[in-house]
Amino acid sequence: MSSVGDDSESYENRKPSSYGSIILIVLTLAGIAGFTAYAIVSSEDSNSTLLETVFNQNAVLDTYWNQKFNNTLAKRVRVKVRMDSDNELTVKIGDADEPGFELPEDSEYFPRDSNSKDTKDGKRSYRVDLKQNGSFTIYRVSGGEDIDTIFDSVGHQLIVAEDYTQFATTLNSKYLYGMGQRRKELRYKGTGNYTTWPKDQFGTNDYGTPGNQLYGYHPMWLTYEKSENYHVGFLKSTSALLTQIDEAQRMIFHVVGGNIVLKFFIGQKDPETVIKSYHRYINGFGLHPFWAQGYHQCRWGYKSTTQMLQVLQNMAAIEHPVESMWNDLDYMTNYQVFTLDTEKFKKEEMKQLVDRSTPQGVHWVPLVDIGIATKTKAEEIGNEFDIFLKSSVYSRDSKPSNLEGCVWPGAVVFPDFNNPKSQQYWTNCSELMRDQGMEPSGWWIDMNEMASFIPGERDTSAAVDEACYGANPPSPPPVKKEIDDRLWFPVLVTGYQPLAHKTVSLNAVHYGKEDGVLLKTPVKEQYFHSLNNLGEQIATHKTLQKFTNKTLTFSLTRGSIYGSGRYTALWTGDNLADWEFLRLGVSELLSFQFYGIPLVGNDLCGFAGNTNPELCARWLALGAWEPFARNHNDNESISQEPYSFAQAYVKEASVAAFKNRYSLLKWMYSLFVSSFEPDLGAGTGTIIQPIWWNNPKDEFSYQFEDSEFLFGNTFLVAPVLSRSSDPTSEKTTINVYFPQGSWINCDDFKTIYTYKEKTSQEFTRAFNQQALSFQKEGTLVFRQDPKQRARFLDSKYSIYAFLNSEGTAVGQIMTLSNFDESDDNNVAAKCWTKGSNCIAVYTIKALEDNKFKISIKGQEASTIFEPIIIQKVIINNKGEKLEFTINEEVTKAGEFIIPLTSNLRVQQQ
Repeated sequence: MSSVGDDSESYENRKPSSYGSIILIVLTLAGIAGFTAYAIVSSEDSNSTLLETVFNQNAVLDTYWNQKFNNTLAKRVRVKVRMDSDNELTVKIGDADEPGFELPEDSEYFPRDSNSKDTKDGKRSYRVDLKQNGSFTIYRVSGGEDIDTIFDSVGHQLIVAEDYTQFATTLNSKYLYGMGQRRKELRYKGTGNYTTWPKDQFGTNDYGTPGNQLYGYHPMWLTYEKSENYHVGFLKSTSALLTQIDEAQRMIFHVVGGNIVLKFFIGQKDPETVIKSYHRYINGFGLHPFWAQGYHQCRWGYKSTTQMLQVLQNMAAIEHPVESMWNDLDYMTNYQVFTLDTEKFKKEEMKQLVDRSTPQGVHWVPLVDIGIATKTKAEEIGNEFDIFLKSSVYSRDSKPSNLEGCVWPGAVVFPDFNNPKSQQYWTNCSELMRDQGMEPSGWWIDMNEMASFIPGERDTSAAVDEACYGANPPSPPPVKKEIDDRLWFPVLVTGYQPLAHKTVSLNAVHYGKEDGVLLKTPVKEQYFHSLNNLGEQIATHKTLQKFTNKTLTFSLTRGSIYGSGRYTALWTGDNLADWEFLRLGVSELLSFQFYGIPLVGNDLCGFAGNTNPELCARWLALGAWEPFARNHNDNESISQEPYSFAQAYVKEASVAAFKNRYSLLKWMYSLFVSSFEPDLGAGTGTIIQPIWWNNPKDEFSYQFEDSEFLFGNTFLVAPVLSRSSDPTSEKTTINVYFPQGSWINCDDFKTIYTYKEKTSQEFTRAFNQQALSFQKEGTLVFRQDPKQRARFLDSKYSIYAFLNSEGTAVGQIMTLSNFDESDDNNVAAKCWTKGSNCIAVYTIKALEDNKFKISIKGQEASTIFEPIIIQKVIINNKGEKLEFTINEEVTKAGEFIIPLTSNLRVQQQ
């Protein structure tokens, strides 16, 4: 089969010969454009100031790339700067005469300036210098002077063509984060070529080589400036993207089509504040039901309900908490979604599994792939709605054919989630599950990049159907010339594979009418590719609300884009049972805090390959501190449930770690709940943070940004991420760095460690111990007796307070009595709805003679108070550990003093 482009040349002859050719491409393009500029136009309206320049782009190419885009170069280029508010601005770059693709600004699903809470009094923290040739510089301003540079394109090439735009900036900081999704160290260091394009990737780490990106599309970057302030930059695009970062302090963007829309958030000294501004812009994140905060057990390889019930019994025998059981492909008939293999997954046993009226019952979450097997009931329903993605090259009976790919069941079709009928289709498919005896509490939506084992699509026009091949296609795979010819130029973006590699044809056309879900005009897959997962997430959220009759829903996604957090949680995809993947997993968790999907986790113990006892013990210990905690592995690997190993230390470490998690589970959940912004109707901010979050000036702390992290800005978590140098000792020694302040060891709530400049401290941790954790001075947390299920946790708490040098500690908890799943709708109504609030802030203040005042205030004036019991208060004050048993019922805001005596009660507020 001939390759894309000229029929006479093979794929091997036409592809660049090495990664070094990326430099060749850039050098070839550099210097091709001459500029004839026109005067800069400046104008103002009631909301913003506008700067605009239009210039002629004159270019001549005589290289191979000439035939690819020389005749599509824009004749005139427009660069427009819109100053949105005092700390936010937008820059747009595009063809001045031909409209390019651009996401609408008024959609509820896409980033919106209307979400901003920024001021507009004219006291801007930035200044923009726009030159006639389209280059521009954004300066940070303070006291009327330029004190730092946010973005500087002066001296860099700007190229605008139909399917390609290149622009660049000179970096002014070595602290650069974001630009995901990829599995790498948290910060960008040195030179690298990083691609962003959702793709089915297996066991992939990214060390700066094109094509090693993962499943999400998050072109935002967080930078710590020389001025000791933060800003966020964001490329509002959906196109394939290559970002070159080099030691010459350049950041060069290569974008495969569409207008360039850059949004900047000019923050100050606090990174949390600027992250919240970005989260508002992308619509924030949603709240999950409480049970999703617990421990989840999954594997590809649970072949029957009998096996799953046995796993639950084994977990109960070691007293390990379990919240839900999951199924990969195994539960289906022939890998076909929305089907149940009733011979192996018996209806009565399925009912027993999810019967939560008994202590043994758990939640059940099944895999739902995006590809719908042909010749199934689900395809039949979809054809009735006519909601499948259409081919642009194949037809039947003079009508466009459903585009067909190949996934696990063989030939599949793909719902077009821009079609308004796709929502009802997705809901009807959920009823297929119920008809077969399936009662899921949530959905695990996978392969939604959209993944296909063949590039482009199957030829459905031939008399004999084209065969499907499996998950390991030929290399290089066959490419049909008619599918993606226009997009062959940016081969560098995907690492010398066509953009359609492992996904569908980029020329496929999505639904494009006024009632479209995401977009209102016809759009090709080239621009919708990164949005497929968002459309599915929205449909899944609405379907689960109907299916479960719950306001709060739970789904877990692999593919993601900015805004996905409003509808779903995420796991970081197919990792390997390997120490390097354990280590890099920490930076993945932190990066998604920036991206606005805080409920995130890795596959604990590793997905593919055989784990080992030491690795699994350490991963489970870390997992208890991951926002989302799921043990998952593949069909061909050994079992890795905590009880599965001959070495007892695996189950001991996991039981200790997850009992600790369950003791804190309601406090952990309160972090999500307290992030709620009523005007946005969603949450903003981070749940876990890098170690430097509160003191970025501490240079030494950056050495530990991939090995330690903060949870809720309260705990310092220091997991063991490396193999023991002496496995026979069943111990590992690690160095822990304590950020500024004092930290108390959670093992005994007595031993205190204090910041020492440029100095770490050595700890030895046995294989059977949970991860080291230390509570920050000035904080208090709420703990409970752990249970086997989240629904069994009561409303009785113990407060652990570590007073600071001023004798004060502050913390929060939800004021609800009942977190049971039957009360999910009440959680939404009382905690996650405008005009409601259920967060109480507790402050403990040291008085004289070991007396302490506890003050309780609602987070908002609207805070409701349901009865909760404070059983004990454990206080560490100046190294002295004190414990008080009080059994005090709290029903409203107020104060009381401990030790409790009748003459010390103060007036209730």
